[in-house]
Amino acid sequence: KNIRYIFLTNNSSKNKDRYVEKLNKLGIEAHREDIFSSGEATTIYLNKQKKGAKVFLLGTKDLEDEFEKAGFELVKERNKNIDFVVLGFDTTLTYEKLWIACEYIANGIEYIATHPDFNCPLENGKFMPDAGAMMAFIKASTEKEPIVIGKPNKHIIDAIIEKYNLKNDLVMTGWAIKIDGITNRIQDIKLKEKLEKECEKIWDEWYEKVQKQLTKDNLAIINALMGGRI
Repeated sequence: KNIRYIFLTNNSSKNKDRYVEKLNKLGIEAHREDIFSSGEATTIYLNKQKKGAKVFLLGTKDLEDEFEKAGFELVKERNKNIDFVVLGFDTTLTYEKLWIACEYIANGIEYIATHPDFNCPLENGKFMPDAGAMMAFIKASTEKEPIVIGKPNKHIIDAIIEKYNLKNDLVMTGWAIKIDGITNRIQDIKLKEKLEKECEKIWDEWYEKVQKQLTKDNLAIINALMGGRI
């Protein structure tokens, strides 16, 4: 059966081309239209709220480009008439950005986050603070929490269904059942214990197989993919 697959990531700091390149290096055929991120899901969500909105964005250049291509006007100064504050995985974050964001949020501007991950895992057990850690900073200052789009929230699945014109024949699996297993469209998708166990079994069998086929270097890359490090 010809089944469409989509690579879904919460990481909103990188663009589609980087994911395509990494997957292709692994020997996995992937194209730009096969990649879907929490950043793109956020643009879909916001366009349904207000097309061409003015946004104060905490994000990388890749995320800025994605928002501009989706028709949003990015505002980088304080004391402007904006519609949304959006927090992404901003590896270019500065105190000034956080300060301005907190001012807007404290004044009642609607606040959105691309995803809730506290840390982005790296090799050798290391990590870097992710969007969730930045959310905690803003909450401590403003006592406000965002609408979160990415996994495990249903907004990201709603966005996939809308973009790819999918019905309810959608199954999701991933490296972390706690995150990916509970990501579901509450009304339509039920990932029950039986499916979770089956997905884990299939994943374990597949991983054992590729371990025998891959070189040490390639295995390190695929371990990174399984750990959400792309």
